[in-house]
Amino acid sequence: MKIIIGLLIIAAGIGYAVYQTQKMNKLNLEIQSVETSKIADAIEIVNSLSATDSNYRHYVELKGNIFTKEKVTAPFTEREVAYYEDTTYAVSEEVRHYTDKDGHHKTSTQKKEEKLSHECSMVPVYMRDDSYGEGICVDVESFGSEADLQSGCDRMEHDTSQWMQRHSHYRSMWGRGTGAKFLGYRLVEKVLLANQPVYVLGELYKQGDSYYVGRSRIGQKASKLSYKSEDDLVAGNQSAKKMSWIIAAVAVVVGIIVICQSF
Repeated sequence: MKIIIGLLIIAAGIGYAVYQTQKMNKLNLEIQSVETSKIADAIEIVNSLSATDSNYRHYVELKGNIFTKEKVTAPFTEREVAYYEDTTYAVSEEVRHYTDKDGHHKTSTQKKEEKLSHECSMVPVYMRDDSYGEGICVDVESFGSEADLQSGCDRMEHDTSQWMQRHSHYRSMWGRGTGAKFLGYRLVEKVLLANQPVYVLGELYKQGDSYYVGRSRIGQKASKLSYKSEDDLVAGNQSAKKMSWIIAAVAVVVGIIVICQSF
């Protein structure tokens, strides 16, 4: 049995590294091979080709600044942003009593997090550059895990904290979760700041009289929305590849140790 477990650990580590390497190589290839377009030029192409195909989507790389036409305030950090995603967890402590293999009674304490809510801002987000000041709508949610958002906060708030006293309505909305001993709330906020420079790799398309950019639906084309620069993205993807092989190497060592224990 330990031989099988060891082999599975090794296979999982190597498989993860291969998957990450292929994913990062593909993303870097798209980022480096697709030429950056001005928004106005990309719109001109969409207008021309959508005349014969109303569903035409133009694969494009854009760089500009993100903004909204209404003021958006992030709830947890209370600062002006273009977009936010807020997630709340109930943090509790569970005490478990058990008997070990030698018959000794022991106690273990474990923290538990239970997701209570997830909220995204609903105000439309736009992107503009020096060629098109009016801006095109950015479908942030369509990018899913391929959207890089800045960390706004990741902190604990207790029932009696000043912040919770000022926002007491959250307490009744969230509840306390199902943990035995409630410790507090973990508040996680990710944001795109107002007028922040952004990088977009995706598809530009037209709906009615408006233009949108979102995740690519063309074949297996890569997509990305990020507050990072193109150079930072490429460097980060290279680092992610190296880290995946370090994890694979650790998995191989652990797997070999498990296998050796069977002899």
